[in-house]
Amino acid sequence: MVRPDLPRSPESVALHATRRRMAFAWQATLYVAVCTSLVLVWAMTPATRFWPGFVIVGWGAALLVQALAGRWLAPGSAAWERVHAQELDRARRAAAR
Repeated sequence: MVRPDLPRSPESVALHATRRRMAFAWQATLYVAVCTSLVLVWAMTPATRFWPGFVIVGWGAALLVQALAGRWLAPGSAAWERVHAQELDRARRAAAR
């Protein structure tokens, strides 16, 4: 486990970012494959209502939120640094009591 109060090497930061991006790429690939399969199943059935849309929109929204959170809240981003500094300050004050 990496302690957030210790500085991390650039290699460690790059490795973490690479793993995060590869995991997201895998999830996006899986999303496209499953949604394509659902659309093909829908096209082969006599259903008139486009029921795969519920899955496409719901899962797509979750994937979008994950992408945005990964971009804005990733270690090194301004938002992450601000929250990290606040938590570090809070932990130091609690330890000083």
